[in-house]
Amino acid sequence: APPSPRKTRALYLPGWSQSPSLAMSRTSSLSKKLSRDHSISLVYAQAPHAVPHRDVEGADNPDAYCWFYYTDEPSCDTTRMFLPNRYAGYIESAQSLAYQFESSGCSGIVAFSQGSVMADILCVMAEEGVEPWKSKLRYVVFMGGFPARLEGGNWDSVRRKVPSLHFIGAEDTRVPPERQRELHGMYDGAEVFEILKGKHAVPGFMKAAIRVGDFISSKAGRGENRSDAVP
Repeated sequence: APPSPRKTRALYLPGWSQSPSLAMSRTSSLSKKLSRDHSISLVYAQAPHAVPHRDVEGADNPDAYCWFYYTDEPSCDTTRMFLPNRYAGYIESAQSLAYQFESSGCSGIVAFSQGSVMADILCVMAEEGVEPWKSKLRYVVFMGGFPARLEGGNWDSVRRKVPSLHFIGAEDTRVPPERQRELHGMYDGAEVFEILKGKHAVPGFMKAAIRVGDFISSKAGRGENRSDAVP
């Protein structure tokens, strides 16, 4: 029998108040198409910080995680999400992601919502020479993302050179399209896919999956950071 095709692996960064299992269910349509048609496997990253979030019944949700808080103390308050911020906890997340990225043999990142802000932080780190991002981060796919604005930093002026593809939902009410275009404008040579009826969600329709698959396949490149085993 012919050997199984090697799979390219991309680290998926879920959004605010999500868990890997919730992210897996919300991206199932996209991940199945990527695996079947492009031999690309999404590896679901675990964010290290718990969101002190309460569901409609008032009980604590043990599976709500985030990459950082928008307040100085752990809180579910997101009112400052678009303002310059300290991003409390982002350094721990960057350290955790460096380990998850390298240990899982990923070549790039697919990120949604707050995950996109965290991915943007990693791209700034790549420009600052921080490993493994400087030499091993080959691409980022942003969905429903917005730029990282570190309080006291000059990140707005940093040109990001990591190859990127930006999905922008024209009807996204959580992260307005102009915020997503702002992020797109910070990346050199960035590609964009606008979804006219797009909401704040990961697109799973065929045309979007093909675009993601083709983009990742074109950027993943050489043999390292690929997995010989088909998960």
